[in-house]
Amino acid sequence: MTRQINTFLLYLATVLAFPLHATSKKQASLLLVDGNSIRTHTSQFSSIIKKPPLDFQYIKEGKCNTIKKILENGSIDPNLPMATPEKSPPLCYATRENRYKIVKLFLNDKEVDRNQTDDGGRTALYIACMKGYFNIVTLLVENPKKCIELNQSNNFGESPLGIACHNNHYKIVKYLLKQKNIQPNLQGKDDLTALHITCYKGNVKMAKLLFTNDQIDPNLVDRKGNTAMDIVGKKIKELTTKNKEWRELNTLLKLLKKNGGKYNRNQLGKRN
Repeated sequence: MTRQINTFLLYLATVLAFPLHATSKKQASLLLVDGNSIRTHTSQFSSIIKKPPLDFQYIKEGKCNTIKKILENGSIDPNLPMATPEKSPPLCYATRENRYKIVKLFLNDKEVDRNQTDDGGRTALYIACMKGYFNIVTLLVENPKKCIELNQSNNFGESPLGIACHNNHYKIVKYLLKQKNIQPNLQGKDDLTALHITCYKGNVKMAKLLFTNDQIDPNLVDRKGNTAMDIVGKKIKELTTKNKEWRELNTLLKLLKKNGGKYNRNQLGKRN
């Protein structure tokens, strides 16, 4: 009975909507109705039927086979945001939940936008770099379509490389730096580059890694006018004892100088 009612309602919607989009009698004749289904071969009509988003619980519970069938049936829009706190579209949410197989399913679906974002402007790649999910990072970057935007920043201008540096995901940073289209000097929030972020963190190991990419510019300034050396110099001055942090920062300062780093002349008076 329910099926008959649904069929009737779909039929009614078709009868009311289709004349508005049909441009010829030939198009109208392509509308086929039988006892169980209604089919139309007109792109105009199919475009006005809006598909719902995927239920995020399928991803949360890891129901890979169910999602596969849903995608094959084409019964949902795989790019619509779901009812999650971040209003994540499916690919972003599957990444956040570290569901490797489900991420792979979405990447293999031609309807899925690989650079879709949640309400914070975070792509699946950004989320994987933020969380430290190396296997998903490589899956996204090396997908057959090769259409992942490596440098797409979130709403605050933070890039995937920058957030990986901030969260100390060394293996991911090393991988990203080897990618042909990576922009290691991209300036985001407060005009910070990946190197600026690394210097604020006082991370010598990460700074050494960044300098393996010959594009790194140590003399770009942030919104406050600081170069990487200004940042480290100020941090050293703030320390009152020559402890482990002091030694690490001095090692970082020497590394910056070795790679052509300089103080910003406009900042010299502020450091004294």
